[in-house]
Amino acid sequence: MDYIIFKKELLEYLNFEGDVAEEKLYFISDNHIYGNEVAFVFDDSEIEPLFNSISSYYQQDNYLMLSEKVFELFLSSSDVRRPLRYAYRNVEIDDSVSDIKYSISKISKEATFYLLYKRIEGLVHSQYGTLWYFDNMDFRSRRIRLSKIDCEVDYEYKSILEFLSEQIIPYYFSLKISSEVPRNIDTFKQYKDSFIFTYIYNQGRPITEAENLNKIVDERRRIATSREELEAPKRKYDPYIIEYYRQASESSDPFIQFISYYHILEYFYDEVFNKKLVDDMLEKITHPSFSYKNKEHIKQLAEFSHKRLKGFGDDGQGNELESLKFVLREFIDIDELKNRIQDLRHNINYYESNNVSFSKGPKINFNDEEGVYTSLAKRIYFTRNSLIHSKSNRKAQTYRVNSHKDILKNEIPLLEAISELVILHSSEILQ
Repeated sequence: MDYIIFKKELLEYLNFEGDVAEEKLYFISDNHIYGNEVAFVFDDSEIEPLFNSISSYYQQDNYLMLSEKVFELFLSSSDVRRPLRYAYRNVEIDDSVSDIKYSISKISKEATFYLLYKRIEGLVHSQYGTLWYFDNMDFRSRRIRLSKIDCEVDYEYKSILEFLSEQIIPYYFSLKISSEVPRNIDTFKQYKDSFIFTYIYNQGRPITEAENLNKIVDERRRIATSREELEAPKRKYDPYIIEYYRQASESSDPFIQFISYYHILEYFYDEVFNKKLVDDMLEKITHPSFSYKNKEHIKQLAEFSHKRLKGFGDDGQGNELESLKFVLREFIDIDELKNRIQDLRHNINYYESNNVSFSKGPKINFNDEEGVYTSLAKRIYFTRNSLIHSKSNRKAQTYRVNSHKDILKNEIPLLEAISELVILHSSEILQ
């Protein structure tokens, strides 16, 4: 498809009828009153270079690489009450150490054009099919028609792309990451995950990635954001747990929040359990008092191993409650945990004075240096079991939304703080 065909098909798609040969076409939309805000120009000198650059773009899932130095992630929203244009505030952060710039702003004209091109490509070449993100958003179904007007010399016209970005594109904001030096896609995705964690952690607000562009449904939902300043991320995080963290931040349902945060802890169960087992075994067999020639010592070692591995399933997963306790010991400093709970505006006295009534999760004595990890593990694990298990002989310990939702809400700051510390202390310095 050459540029002339593309231009003709695009203008036809936009309900324009007339000669498309002119290098500059001036329009107003006939569903508005003529004014500065609704007069636009279709300028070949702007559109054709974008058309010629399409082949150099790399798009996958929900992001677009415009070059080895520019990455753009389409953002969605989790609030259906307000238009997406109100979902985010503009953010600009310059990381001079890594020569990286981050911004949240209206999608670029390159991204706008790319999505338009893919729509027209799907119309011209039917084998591509119709991309889902245009479902129920077809420009023609809106009965909007562009009317050609004569150019007025002293008048300043806006680009047609600006008009189209608000009319037929189901995104308004994107996260843009630019680099002074070339980066590969995996590095850009690493920076993306680091920014998302840093944003949510500091702002206390969700940031929502759009779904796969080929499967997207339009969810025009609003996210309010804080005006506090952000700093560039300094650490890289495992993308799997960032996905759980983002999922928790996007939801207002404490059930989804709890399970999402729990998945972050569960992710490390086998790794930490096995590490702890190996470390303890090594400590025993390298102790100067241990002798492999002493049968009693060998027996004690076997009994230790058997006791530790008790409950180890056929699938290779260790005892979950014990594993949770090891994860907490590995990653959580209690004073740091208390400070983070307070940062989240929740009183730690609540956990010291109240158990979880529906799960029998115990109270937490934060001053008990040894017992605190056992209490935390039991409180989290018992509550998790109440959420996911429903058994007739344990009705009293089964979560019921109508009765227990407010109680569960109070557990979210504790689990959120723990999850954040696990993410932070399992991370690495961002290079």
